[in-house]
Amino acid sequence: MSVDRAILVQTAGKIAGELVASMQLRTTGDVMESFNEVFSRVLNAMDTTIETKEPKTTKGGRKIPVISQDEIQIRLNQKLQAGSAVSSTLANF
Repeated sequence: MSVDRAILVQTAGKIAGELVASMQLRTTGDVMESFNEVFSRVLNAMDTTIETKEPKTTKGGRKIPVISQDEIQIRLNQKLQAGSAVSSTLANF
C-alpha cells in the first residue's frame, strides 16, 4: 500500500469512527455494521474527490548551466588577473 493510500485509509477510518461514535449505538454488532458502512462510504467519497482533481504539474525551477573544467579555469584566471598587484607604497601604509 502506498503512503498516500495509507493516509487516505487512516483519515477515512478517523472520520468514520467519529461519525459512528456520535450515533450512540447500543450493541457492538450495530457499531461494527455502522462503522463498515460509514467507512466504505467515506473512503469512496474521498477516492472520488481525489480522482476528479487534475494532477499537479511542476513548472519553473532553476536552470544551472553546465561549464567545463577548462571554462572554469579560464574564468578563475581572468578573476586573478583583474586584481591589481600590491605595491610597496600600499604595503608600507
